[in-house]
Amino acid sequence: MCCNLRSLDSELGHFMEAKKLIPLLTSASQPEQPEQPSFHVVALSLPGYGFSEAPKKKGFAAAQFAEVGNKLMISLGYEEFVVQGGDWGHLVGKQMAYSYGNKSVKAWHTNIATGFPSFFSNPLTFLTALIKPWTPVERAGLERSQANRKYGWGYFEIQATRPQTLGYSLADSPVGLLAWIYEKLVTWTDQYPWEDDDVLAWVSIYWFSRAGPAASVRIYCEVSCSGFMENIPKLWSPVLLSFPSCEWARTIGNVVYASEHDHGGHFAAHEQPEDLAGDLRKMFAKGGPAYGVVSKRVGYE
Repeated sequence: MCCNLRSLDSELGHFMEAKKLIPLLTSASQPEQPEQPSFHVVALSLPGYGFSEAPKKKGFAAAQFAEVGNKLMISLGYEEFVVQGGDWGHLVGKQMAYSYGNKSVKAWHTNIATGFPSFFSNPLTFLTALIKPWTPVERAGLERSQANRKYGWGYFEIQATRPQTLGYSLADSPVGLLAWIYEKLVTWTDQYPWEDDDVLAWVSIYWFSRAGPAASVRIYCEVSCSGFMENIPKLWSPVLLSFPSCEWARTIGNVVYASEHDHGGHFAAHEQPEDLAGDLRKMFAKGGPAYGVVSKRVGYE
């Protein structure tokens, strides 16, 4: 057995999203791959998702989600750890890195990397973006973003403004819940071959969740009302990126590693677990940009 492992807090919607990734990260280093570090992985379901209790008071936004995640890791015995996440895990993980960076959170990795440079915050990047030709990857990412904003953003707006109205329908009809979630699983993935059992398992997590499917939509309203989306802080602790949408993603903070892949959609931990695990191993392996950030837990015997 490999001991003295690095600790990793994986922030997702619910724990099923990390099902494929966990065994890849927790497997012990092999003789033929001695450079491969191993991890302790805590794949938590955000409050209101999976079997986690839902918030019961208004104002439970990014800072509160981050506080819960940090307290959970510390209560499990991890005084220091790194955070990985996509989607809401991206936002919550970023808030954790901002609030607890260089304290308990030693690095942050995300597979949904975006950036919004301004002339005042990043003048060189802003001016470069105006004259530098777009790469094919950046252009494709821009086109996808524009199409999603035009044709697929309604889900966000209704959850951010009328979450309870939608929640009644989701809690009342399993077919409605299936349609609401399945459409996103298809459109947000990169031609991923979903199987019926996987889809039903994911939808069932919402239907049979402790708080019910309506609880999962409130984060859209709370975070939007808090203003966090418009005032995303810059990070100074190590930031690591996979599948960055464009060079602007580097403006989010102290980026020490970025990796691009030919394929991969919204649910990277489920769609491309090998690629994501490979990035994490490279980042935290001996000689990697984040090696040793967690004291006494370097990922090797």
